[in-house]
Amino acid sequence: MSTRIFSKAATSAALLVLAATPALALVPFAKGELFVTGQLRAEYDSNIYSSNRKIDDTIVTFTPGLSFLRNAGLIRLNVETALEIQRFADNTQHDAENGKFNSGLTWGDEEGKTDGSLSVGINRGAYANTYINDLTLFDRYTFSGNAGHWFTEKFGFRLLVDVTEERARQEGYSDVGKELFGADGRFLVSPKLETFAGYAFRTTSTNHDPANRSGLSTHDHRLSVGVKGDLSSKINGLVRVGYMLRDFTNSTLSTQNAPFAQASVNWDAQEKTSVNLTVTKDFDTTAISQSVNNFETSLSVTQRLLEKLSVTGSLSYQHASYVGGEIDRTDDLVSGRVTARYHFNDHFSGSVFATVQGNDSSFAVSDFSRNTCGVSLTTRF
Repeated sequence: MSTRIFSKAATSAALLVLAATPALALVPFAKGELFVTGQLRAEYDSNIYSSNRKIDDTIVTFTPGLSFLRNAGLIRLNVETALEIQRFADNTQHDAENGKFNSGLTWGDEEGKTDGSLSVGINRGAYANTYINDLTLFDRYTFSGNAGHWFTEKFGFRLLVDVTEERARQEGYSDVGKELFGADGRFLVSPKLETFAGYAFRTTSTNHDPANRSGLSTHDHRLSVGVKGDLSSKINGLVRVGYMLRDFTNSTLSTQNAPFAQASVNWDAQEKTSVNLTVTKDFDTTAISQSVNNFETSLSVTQRLLEKLSVTGSLSYQHASYVGGEIDRTDDLVSGRVTARYHFNDHFSGSVFATVQGNDSSFAVSDFSRNTCGVSLTTRF
């Protein structure tokens, strides 16, 4: 069966399932609730590779799925699975059917002394990768978790684990694996605010490297302090800052050290206005075996204009320094995005969006501009 015939059959079947969703709404299943979900999205992209090639296209994506939710007292389980069917108007070699599975589990005890979470993801997809200026095809496997305990009213600890394996599905690129393990000591300032200090160790490696390229293997050490919870009556979030060191275990590259930051802060400025600020400063590794010293920040504002209508505007900046591989380079990427969302009812919502990007790079191939715009319709029964 050809890919085109299969895609038509899959699309028809998915539309049939979506049409039948009122009969499946809120189906009791395994003492939980089963939902049918779907999203139809159409967008124009002026630069599908995020490079100086500037190849544009129009892309239509249909994503039918199932979602299972169970709340059992202090335990919450959420499982989502979907099939992403993507079609390109001109660059049909990128047409794809991508499966997605994500699950999350959270728990706690009645006294509030012990809590934790686990999440697992298996996802196939593609994205315009600004690190390597190409449309990257991947299989991504993720596992993360944390467990915390207060051994007195004020003092406790939290253990952290985060494992990611991103496998390249095209020639010329490497798989990238990351494993992070950490521990924090915690101090409860108030019932809704805690401070912490901790250490984390992360290994990163590229695998299945092309014959003409050496792989990259690193050990990262991180010391950090931070706060989490309600910073004031209208501001809440997490802020973690510290210092990090990266050792290269199979390379002649010199050890790197730099400040570290991870922050996401929400401000309920007014009844209908909310503001979010995110900051990330960390090392990363690319699919062409380069080490990246990456800084990224984003500021977004959401304004509810009507009961069912909201508009979000965001502005982002990224500074990335690349070493290793064939060419060292430095990029400065500025992005802006506007999204308007309308909730028709409990089952349907729609949005329109537009983005603008510009990247200034010391390497000519990575100099690019990119604009997108589109519409989407989302349903959940």
